[in-house]
Amino acid sequence: MNARLTVPVGLTTMSLLDLRRKPVSILQDLVKAVLLVAVFLASTSSMIYFAMHEPAVQVPNLLGKRLEEAETEARGAGLKLEVKNRVFDERNPENTVVEQWPRAGTAIKKGQALRVNTSQGPRVARGGKAGEK
Repeated sequence: MNARLTVPVGLTTMSLLDLRRKPVSILQDLVKAVLLVAVFLASTSSMIYFAMHEPAVQVPNLLGKRLEEAETEARGAGLKLEVKNRVFDERNPENTVVEQWPRAGTAIKKGQALRVNTSQGPRVARGGKAGEK
């Protein structure tokens, strides 16, 4: 059986004899593709697992603490302190934490941001004393 049937494939042609040898390489390519997909899925799932299972920490209560003390306490809990705003506050001296997000006692992932507003102290009227309007 030496009949040659040629099938055009792109710019080349293949004989029936070539087609008989081809299933082995197709199987090899299929095995390679399955292995690549398996490696991709394993690495992706492990990355997601570790990202989702970072240790959680309790947010400390920083209200009423001086900014330096609040930074030290946040760092000790594994959190990053971010000062969002400085606001006038009649009850708290300057550089004291007056608001925080998230609230104290909330569980968040280590390394997350702990946002605070600090006091600028009481508003001072022009030519007057602190606290006067």
